[in-house]
Amino acid sequence: MKFKEFVNWCNDRACDGHWSSSTAIFCIDIVCGIRKKPFWSREKEWKKVSELIINGIVNPINERIVEWENESKNHLGNQD
Repeated sequence: MKFKEFVNWCNDRACDGHWSSSTAIFCIDIVCGIRKKPFWSREKEWKKVSELIINGIVNPINERIVEWENESKNHLGNQD
């Protein structure tokens, strides 16, 4: 995941509400911190922290979203 993709992911989560306020604040801090760097070094800075963020935040939230969607489909399917 590139930095721009992470920013888009954060914007999507802000719109759909699939994250906590602490995760939102953390992501905002990461985005703001990297955007303070010169544009030519942003992707390099992102690579330094991306693995931790992707494995610790993005993937677990994405997995939980899939679980919520499946639960929602199952719940709607059982309402006859």
